[in-house]
Amino acid sequence: MTIIMILLAVAGGAMLSIQAAINGQLGSKVGVFKSAFLSFSVGALV
Repeated sequence: MTIIMILLAVAGGAMLSIQAAINGQLGSKVGVFKSAFLSFSVGALV
């Protein structure tokens, strides 16, 4: 059980770094407010 929790924590950290890179690129293409709204909407649905 401990191994599963550690793996989930590592996977969560990796996803946060990927999300930061995607949000940076998205913000420069569609604008900061649209990017923030899209990121929040997808996060709320998931």
